[in-house]
Order: sequence, then structure tokens, then C-alpha cells
Amino acid sequence: MPGKMLDNILTTVFMIVMFGLGILVGLVAVLMGSGMPKEPVVVIVIAYLAAVFGICYTLLKQVPKLVDARLKADGFAEESRQAARLAPLTTAQLEEYREPVMSVTDRTTKTLDKVPIERG
Repeated sequence: MPGKMLDNILTTVFMIVMFGLGILVGLVAVLMGSGMPKEPVVVIVIAYLAAVFGICYTLLKQVPKLVDARLKADGFAEESRQAARLAPLTTAQLEEYREPVMSVTDRTTKTLDKVPIERG
């Protein structure tokens, strides 16, 4: 069921963030307490945060698909598609015939007509 999967993914992301940050704080405390220099600790923290948020991003990319599947299962998507459609025009609703507007090229061939030359 899409609704149950959506709840599971959001719960999993919340748990990963909470436990991940808790473990990170403990890891930094142990590393700094053991006298490790700050530079390697910063690199470890950045790599750890990148991994945790990469996992969360991968999981959260599935949320729009699950929301769409849940809406489709509930029938909301079909209703919105039907509401967006316009009724087709019948012959009683068609506009009257209008003469087309004069084109720019309508009078351009007039210069090719033969003009009598007066010789005198």
C-alpha cells in the first residue's frame, strides 16, 4: 500500500537523521577526547554527514512517487483530470465566419502589370 510505504519511509528518514546525528556527536566526542587533531575529525564529520544526508535524499526521492500512487488509489487524480477538461464546442457555439485580413502580399504583384508607355 502506498500510504503505508510513505509512512515507513518518512519514519525511516526521521530515525536515520536522529540516530545519525546522535552517533556523530558521540563519535566526535570520543575522537576529540582521545587527542586526535581537528583536521581529520572535520574530514570524518563531513564524510559522515554527506553519507547520512545522501541516504535521506535517496529515500526522500521516492516520496513524490508514493504520494502520486496514493492519490491515484484514492481517486483524486482522476477527478482533477476530468475537471480540467473543457467541453467540446458544438455547431451552435461556433463563431460566425469572418473575412480574412488583407495580407501584406496582396498588392505586391501590381507592379508587374503592363503599363502603356506614352511616346511623344
